[in-house]
Amino acid sequence: MSNRGKRILAIDNDEEVLIDLDLFLAERGYHTSTAFGSREGIQLLQTRTFDFVLLDDFLPDADCEEMIKQIQAFQPGCPVVIMQPTTPSPIEIGQVHALGALGLVGKRALPEIMSVIQKHMNKATRDAPSCEGKW
Repeated sequence: MSNRGKRILAIDNDEEVLIDLDLFLAERGYHTSTAFGSREGIQLLQTRTFDFVLLDDFLPDADCEEMIKQIQAFQPGCPVVIMQPTTPSPIEIGQVHALGALGLVGKRALPEIMSVIQKHMNKATRDAPSCEGKW
């Protein structure tokens, strides 16, 4: 499956993480937008459409649960994966699922982040309605 044209928004308050994500995802064909903090993230969600959102678990200016609600309000159905500084435990993963997030990953675990994105994008492609035979 091609990543061409797939848009990902990364929201974090660590500029280094945003730069790393932007470079890593761009090298793999994704169009990445980065937001330094929740306000910038909300502004981008109001003006652009995204296929996926990577969200820092702790933003000084917003609660993670509230950010998920905001993302879903502006872009219903957009998958959100929470990033945290450490490797997540099974209990933490269950907690983010309860908030409506697709998953939880370590923000420095770039291969794991890529795996979650690809798994979702592949599933979305398989689940999309087909136009074959309708003409």
